[in-house]
Amino acid sequence: MPLSVFTSPPSTVIEPYITYSGTYTDLFILKRTVTIDALLTITFSNLTNNDTQRNNEFWIELVEREEDFSNDSPWTNWNVISQIHWDFTPGQVMTNKTATMEIGERTWSERKQYGIRLLTRRQGNGHSYVTYNVTSAEFSLPKNASTQIKADLKFDEGDYITPKAPENIKQIDFLKGILNLFNMYVYTEQLNPKHVIFEKYDDYYAFTTPELIKSVALDWTKKVDLSSSYSIKPYLALPKSYLFTFKEDNDYINSDYKKKYGEVYGTFKFADTYGITEEKKVELVFSPSPIIQDVGSTKFFLSTYTVDSGNKKLQKSNIRLLFNNGLTPCNEYTIAKDSFISGWQTTDVTTLTSYPMATNYYYVNDLPVHDLHFGRPNEVYFPATVAHSNAETAYTRYYSNQVTELTNPNIKVIECDCVLNEFDINNLDLKTPVFVDMGENGHGYFKVLSVDYISKNHTSRVVLQQIILHTDR
Repeated sequence: MPLSVFTSPPSTVIEPYITYSGTYTDLFILKRTVTIDALLTITFSNLTNNDTQRNNEFWIELVEREEDFSNDSPWTNWNVISQIHWDFTPGQVMTNKTATMEIGERTWSERKQYGIRLLTRRQGNGHSYVTYNVTSAEFSLPKNASTQIKADLKFDEGDYITPKAPENIKQIDFLKGILNLFNMYVYTEQLNPKHVIFEKYDDYYAFTTPELIKSVALDWTKKVDLSSSYSIKPYLALPKSYLFTFKEDNDYINSDYKKKYGEVYGTFKFADTYGITEEKKVELVFSPSPIIQDVGSTKFFLSTYTVDSGNKKLQKSNIRLLFNNGLTPCNEYTIAKDSFISGWQTTDVTTLTSYPMATNYYYVNDLPVHDLHFGRPNEVYFPATVAHSNAETAYTRYYSNQVTELTNPNIKVIECDCVLNEFDINNLDLKTPVFVDMGENGHGYFKVLSVDYISKNHTSRVVLQQIILHTDR
């Protein structure tokens, strides 16, 4: 979250020092308690000790206090969470200075108020002090995308709840469904094995892009033992066809679609003329979520019903996955409560003009930009726009780059012996590409697929997959 930019602070007196406190900045009051780490980054275009005779001190503080004090003076009742301190010599000037404050995992409470303070002070009398100009300030919670988050869940009225897990779905199968849908790689943080990192394929192999690969790749040329046997061959594990699909469900819309088109809603499939192995099938534990729109309504609904004698009837459905698009404007509608007093009466009538929209489409600026389904369906059940037809699918967003790479007829795989030591193995990161010059057999950049390591006294059997850069095609 970006913070306010502020300059030259007001002052307070704390004997025996004169302390100048930066404009109080309210960062946030949380809606729920979370346990997580954080990062505060502040960039100064100028920090100047205006006193040419004496030293000055400067602090950046991240602070918290009880929310009850929010109407008090902005300078009182704070507890310091973390701080950075600098000493300034007489007349010292700092330009384009960036301060980074990392806060380890801690509990941030919804019952507290958080802020930052900038303070300077000097001994003795006088009014010279450190002046500053903040050009940017940002507070990140968590400090990076790999951080584990623990949050308390509760109703607005304060009753804590335990969310009910989906029936007949194992946790491991639910997790696999998420990983398969978003084509994710999972690994642990090297310095903190309790932190599990989930990354999409494109993010995991971000260093293999033409813009980064030359500056990042490790040169393994001298590590390859060319005197031992090695093989260079085309990538042979190419499937004859690919099928990306959700799990079939028997609600009315999904069943009707399957009868009409012979496939599950949102399926994507294609054949590869170079393929050799059996079909590659990615099937999720989630069922597709065709969206409907009732006549006269502007609200989208999930279709989980059957039709019995012309009447809609709700039924249990397989687990679904949807985007939460938040409160969305719609035609006016009412919610009421029927109560039996001396007879049935309608009470507590509430008129609303928005509703919580959950669909397979993710919206940005009121336009659908991403469809959770793998393929564009042959039919939709609401008035679709061109934007719906052009929205990225799960296949194009998460799989297309990988499949395009693997189906390239020029791709090669090298299996060779390499001389590796403990340092190489301890620092091995499969995300980082390597460069290998095979002499008369050519050179190139490769992904490390596997390493069979015994010890530094033995060569390691390594399998490398060639990286086909856009500039090579």
